[in-house]
Amino acid sequence: MNFALPYTRAEIVITVDCDSSLDNAALWECVQYFKDPEVGAVSATVFSRNPYVNLCTWMQAYEYLHAIFTGRMVAERFGILGITSGAFACLRREAVERTLGWDVGPGEDLDLTMRIRHLGYKIKCAPYADCLTDVPTKWKQLWRQRLRWEEASVVRTHCRKHIDMANPTKASFRWANFFVSFELITVNLVFGYVILIYSAWLCVNTPHHALFVAFTFYVYTLLLEFINVLTLTYYSRTRLAHLMTCLVLPLSPFYQLFLIANRIVSYTREIFWRTSFKDNFVPKHVRDVTWKW
Repeated sequence: MNFALPYTRAEIVITVDCDSSLDNAALWECVQYFKDPEVGAVSATVFSRNPYVNLCTWMQAYEYLHAIFTGRMVAERFGILGITSGAFACLRREAVERTLGWDVGPGEDLDLTMRIRHLGYKIKCAPYADCLTDVPTKWKQLWRQRLRWEEASVVRTHCRKHIDMANPTKASFRWANFFVSFELITVNLVFGYVILIYSAWLCVNTPHHALFVAFTFYVYTLLLEFINVLTLTYYSRTRLAHLMTCLVLPLSPFYQLFLIANRIVSYTREIFWRTSFKDNFVPKHVRDVTWKW
């Protein structure tokens, strides 16, 4: 992408993964936001192209609906949207050039978005700019994919590389940027370990209450997911198809446990061994000379 950038003088730069395809109106939906000169990047909506191959792909399709379609709309309205998906993103060329382009390694989409925010640009969400992408069809593949994503996200990007964005003594400090990092570090990193420690404590000290507590969490999670489904239904333009995807809602708490376990493993590996810098996302000779955040 850095190599290709000098070969175009376009005001808006589009990045699309090789396994992704765009809806006919996707580009139109995205570029409207750049009427505002303060907008530096626009996050499109990524859906699963293969949602009903098996339970693994179905759960991912359900996750994408909530995490990307409705989740990013909510984040944008609070001013804390901090990522534009590498699968499909629209970027203001000027903003990309001011950041000196994409950095080496996995998670480059998150990193670039954070650097664009650091410059003071707004990040917008285009909920109806649809992109279809292939999702893993096997649980083992999904586990490995999420290890890569998570290792390069919270610990490497937010806790190390961009920790200054949460520092109020910096001249470029903004509360919106602080809450981008605070929300991810708290919810994904801290709460993950809290859940693990609390579960272990519960099983050791009050095992007779463990089942009741687990059932209570299951019910509360379903209630929260149901609220998400109602929000999705309100904003969706293809309600029937999206509601079909949401039929796996009763299984969503178990899928969330799968994701929490994956985060705990990935964050632990990154904290102690910086495993994201051993990822074959880029050639070894490039990884060896890359700054280890």
